[in-house]
Amino acid sequence: MATGKIQKPSFDLNSFPQPQNIISNTDFNNMVQSGVYLMTGGMTNSPFGGGYGMLIVLCNDYSSSSSQHKVRQIFIPESVDSVFIRRKYTGAWTNWEQLNATITSPSTTKSSNVTGEVSADRAGHVFNIRIDITFSTVGGGWNEVATLPFSPSHNYYGVVSTTGGACKLAIVTYTGKVQILAPSANTEYLGTITGIAG
Repeated sequence: MATGKIQKPSFDLNSFPQPQNIISNTDFNNMVQSGVYLMTGGMTNSPFGGGYGMLIVLCNDYSSSSSQHKVRQIFIPESVDSVFIRRKYTGAWTNWEQLNATITSPSTTKSSNVTGEVSADRAGHVFNIRIDITFSTVGGGWNEVATLPFSPSHNYYGVVSTTGGACKLAIVTYTGKVQILAPSANTEYLGTITGIAG
């Protein structure tokens, strides 16, 4: 039987993976080689803002054919205490998921000419707005549906549709306004918009 003191494991901070490259102005979808990267903004398909932070890429099947990459991406933004993760399998990326985020449902304030429901779910900095409304009266251009109790990082667009299948462009502005472009009165509109709160 072995006896003696428990050995304290040694740990060298210098052995922890350090960023291999400083990356800017690129597409997260193209980051498929295993490594640790310092992302310095100007990114597309980022889960948060312009993509400032640390990206960890784990790839178990890197080949010349990008459709065969099996990749995990873990992104840690520079400015918030959040972790985002997604994966690529058989050529398609999943949506980003925010880990360990508490889901809340902040109240929205509907415009006076709107009936129906405008609800918001928020998990950390990720929000999802569900729209199921009818305008009693409408004006030209953008018509306001509701006001959110928080401000998105920038404008986020989506599409709402009628029960008959007609589509209209919708937006959640960086000032927290939910709007639909050129809607018709007495017509039900349904849809969702997802984005990142500032």
